[in-house]
Amino acid sequence: MRFLFDIVHPADVHFFKHAIAGLSQRNHEVLITSRDKDIALSLLEEMRLEHVVLTTQGSGPLGLLKELARRDIAMLRLAKSFKPDVLIANNSPCVAHVGAVIGRPSIIFDDTEINKYNRLLYRPSVTEIHSPDSYRLDLGCRQTRFPGLHALAYLHPDHFCADHDVLRSYGLDHRDPYFLFRFVKWGAIHDVGVQGLTPAQMEELVRLAGRYGRVVISSETDVPDSLRQYRLSGRSGDVHHIIAHATGVIGESATMCSEAASLGCQSILIDRFGRGYTDKLEQDYKLCTRINPNDWERVREAVLELCRGDIPPSEIASRHRRLIRESTNVSKYQLDQLARFTGSASKLARAVEEPD
Repeated sequence: MRFLFDIVHPADVHFFKHAIAGLSQRNHEVLITSRDKDIALSLLEEMRLEHVVLTTQGSGPLGLLKELARRDIAMLRLAKSFKPDVLIANNSPCVAHVGAVIGRPSIIFDDTEINKYNRLLYRPSVTEIHSPDSYRLDLGCRQTRFPGLHALAYLHPDHFCADHDVLRSYGLDHRDPYFLFRFVKWGAIHDVGVQGLTPAQMEELVRLAGRYGRVVISSETDVPDSLRQYRLSGRSGDVHHIIAHATGVIGESATMCSEAASLGCQSILIDRFGRGYTDKLEQDYKLCTRINPNDWERVREAVLELCRGDIPPSEIASRHRRLIRESTNVSKYQLDQLARFTGSASKLARAVEEPD
């Protein structure tokens, strides 16, 4: 059978990589369409995944809508020649549009409630929607829920084992405290009108954490000159090995906070809205704390609490074990869903059992 995966965000590369490998190992044909956004293309190249670049991320609401139209047209042309049996994406409406035109089923995974514009665009024509059980919205009879996090498609212990050698290549040691900061670029359509941390706030938080250990920064956007010395440079995929042994993750990325939880690391999410999955990580597992950036004193207090190590590592490890125990291996879940179209569920599931 033929499967088309649409990759529109760097996190999508990780999210689908084991499902793509599982399908390929079972001799199914896979076509990956990609988008030039942040480090998505470099991740695909690092993982040696062949792909077809359809568009570059647009700028502003109008630019993003124009990009969507170009992406629909480009994908439709490819689909007519490739003839996919199923089209799959993570919160990208194009597979729903193209699938409807060519008469093929589309599957969309969605864990991000604030992506309301994408949801409005995909819901009329999508075949199936799959969301974590923490997802806040009821999307009707086409929605199926699963226990866990999107990050557990690639950071579940079945797949991922942190490598100390990667840390050493960045001058880090898992026995010494260090903190990872993540700053994001607010360029998606659901980010219109939203502002991130100011340069002064970035500097203040880094100074606070620097009292207790080393600081490293992963950032989609420019950082103040005073912080450039802390920026990571290297293979994009190395960041998960760095997260795994960090004392804490602090920043504006809900995705990276869920990755931290998946790896047993405490995090602070500085964000106005949060997500269903960050709510669950905070309320049920206490592995993430979300704070509105307008409450700056609370942000500072939370960063100091994390950096001081107020919660014993043994307690954090216990919370992490419970999260893994109560969650599914999401790559296996993906392949189980796709296997309904191939009739080979057990074979596909076995194809993702080996860790990286």
